[in-house]
Amino acid sequence: MYAIRPAEFADLPAIQNLRVKRARWAARADTGPIHYRELTAVEKTTARPLVVTWEGEVVATTTLVDQSPYVGWTRREMTQEAIGLARVITAPPPEHSLSWLLTYWVIDYAARSEREWVRICVPGMRLATRWCTGLGWEHVRSHHPAEDQPVHLLQRAAERRPRASLAALVEDRVPLPHSHTAALISPR
Repeated sequence: MYAIRPAEFADLPAIQNLRVKRARWAARADTGPIHYRELTAVEKTTARPLVVTWEGEVVATTTLVDQSPYVGWTRREMTQEAIGLARVITAPPPEHSLSWLLTYWVIDYAARSEREWVRICVPGMRLATRWCTGLGWEHVRSHHPAEDQPVHLLQRAAERRPRASLAALVEDRVPLPHSHTAALISPR
């Protein structure tokens, strides 16, 4: 069974190994170089690195941020309740194909966290197309930062998934974030 949990310091060698395996696979598959965008200062304040394991082995990693990824989203979009999915790295096929598992877990997690959206910035139109056609993400727009590669802004509505079917696939060990409302009304 898969498990998703907060990343720990002891996971760093496995995460680095995963990055190397994925980069080698991308070179062989001629998908182009893999770009991992640095988190912005705002994103770093709420970043929660996660790992997905299979029988104790790290097979995927991602980072959740408590808002839309900062780059390329409009001010209106930035005010909407969203979880950002950043730095997704999965074991290369055919070992595991985990973008679907991450998608279904994160849209359920976002709904349980009282968010409207899950958002991600994806490099490369080929990858963006795969996430949209194969996983139900919506391509909002492309963004071309002056100093960087273009990214494609994708979103998917938060949606409760049947807990029994999700629990049959993945053990969820990620605590829900504190409610924004509770933070606003709690005494300091």
